[in-house]
Amino acid sequence: MINDQRKWDSIFSSRNEDPESSLPRPPALLDDYMEYFWPGPILDLACGDGAASLAISRNGIEVHGVDVSPVGLDRLSKFANHEGLAVKTLAADLDHPNRLFTENLISEARYAAITALRFKATLSCWQTLIPALKPGGYLVIASFNMAHSRKTGFNPKFCLREGEYLPLSDTLDCMHYRQTERSDGNFDEYLFCKPLP
Repeated sequence: MINDQRKWDSIFSSRNEDPESSLPRPPALLDDYMEYFWPGPILDLACGDGAASLAISRNGIEVHGVDVSPVGLDRLSKFANHEGLAVKTLAADLDHPNRLFTENLISEARYAAITALRFKATLSCWQTLIPALKPGGYLVIASFNMAHSRKTGFNPKFCLREGEYLPLSDTLDCMHYRQTERSDGNFDEYLFCKPLP
């Protein structure tokens, strides 16, 4: 965690603080999934300084953003306050997602949706967090894939292999899995739904 935290603290510290000129740009795919975030709340994993969290919150949806970087979360809070948005921030290392429960940062059956955009969580991270979804809730995942790595040189360690998250369909209903090319990169996109009892 310490190395990840230092890396991202350094990245976010180097960015402009002005909320008028340095707001993070939302992922291009976000509008395609907004309907699945209703009625909230949603848990945004690896939210950074709020690229997705802010855009979702602007739609009147309660957002809880989780990130390893306190500096990124501080930026997110400043941007949210500037716009009058209520975004709750949680500092946590997603290499140890069980701590979100044990430290009472999240609880079971709390979220209408959990999302991670432009972040590759481990399969075990997702499996650990599924209990936080309400029955009928959605898991929305979109992360860079190997095509993105080949085109841009982005480290393949942080890219999804084809179908990498399909084993989650043992627990969740897979509504779609697709590979896309968007203005901000090549993605593997997943939409899962937690079955009703």
